[in-house]
Amino acid sequence: MVKIKLKEGDVFVFTVKNTLIKGIVTRINTIKTPLGFFYKNFEDDNFQNYNPIFIAQFGIQGFKEETWKIVGHLEKFSRKDFPVPQFIQQVNPYPMHLIYYNDDMDEIKKEPVEEKDIPLVQNYPKSGVGGSEYIEKKIAKLLDI
Repeated sequence: MVKIKLKEGDVFVFTVKNTLIKGIVTRINTIKTPLGFFYKNFEDDNFQNYNPIFIAQFGIQGFKEETWKIVGHLEKFSRKDFPVPQFIQQVNPYPMHLIYYNDDMDEIKKEPVEEKDIPLVQNYPKSGVGGSEYIEKKIAKLLDI
């Protein structure tokens, strides 16, 4: 079994339908759940010049199965370069909520989203943890591949 020890600033890759995706571990909370910023592949490692295509907390099964591989570490990693966004939570039949986390990914506030504001926040990252397969499917859908 592969032992996984992720650190903030780790860079990893995986493929989605022959498209290389790069990810950066930007936070690891107290229960060891990583938050990743995901990017379509590009040649340099100056991530600040690119917008992530997806942001999510994720599980480590892809690393265990070795379909996701750590390929490096950002030596000058700084949390301030990867701010924690606001997330949304939608659990039917309840109204959508906006979830706020602090810099350590501890939930600090939850507020309902008014019906009129749903179009403004519906593309925010979703709260919760996605497995590697879920992340890959979401990215494929976002990239229409």
